Amino acid sequence: MKCKGLRGFIFDKLWVAEGPYKPTSTINKTISFNIPNAAMLFGGFVGTEVAQTQRNFTTNSTILSGEIGLLTTVSDNSHHVVIFNTASNITRLDGFIITAGNANLTAERTRPLLPPPTFLPISMFNGGGIALDNGSSPIIINCKIINNDAITGGRLLLQMEAIQR
Repeated sequence: MKCKGLRGFIFDKLWVAEGPYKPTSTINKTISFNIPNAAMLFGGFVGTEVAQTQRNFTTNSTILSGEIGLLTTVSDNSHHVVIFNTASNITRLDGFIITAGNANLTAERTRPLLPPPTFLPISMFNGGGIALDNGSSPIIINCKIINNDAITGGRLLLQMEAIQR
């Protein structure tokens, strides 16, 4: 199955070279890496490999970062670094570091917090690193989900409800 995503490119398997990647070059905190259903993304490449088995995700860190604003400020980071929406178990994220998501009202929580909203889609309160929505069941393997923040599910949030229309 071919997938359309990541700026309109058609792919089923995507090899990603080492280095940091951000979901946007703007400061729009609502933009995330939206992984399409059935896509298989593999990190840890240098860029000269001819076989997937040649990658080394431990040495060649491939970083998906929500750090889109000022380096010294957490509150301007992406709400979610990675989003899966209705992704099946064919979908795969393999060999990445997911970091710097901030699904939180403020990094310091200096004002009273309202309860997270109960409506869909995923709110800015949930799943700072990875948000899985609408029964998504991707394979997430060989990944580090670190230094993310949220009211609920700083690293990962699994939301099973379907959108009611």
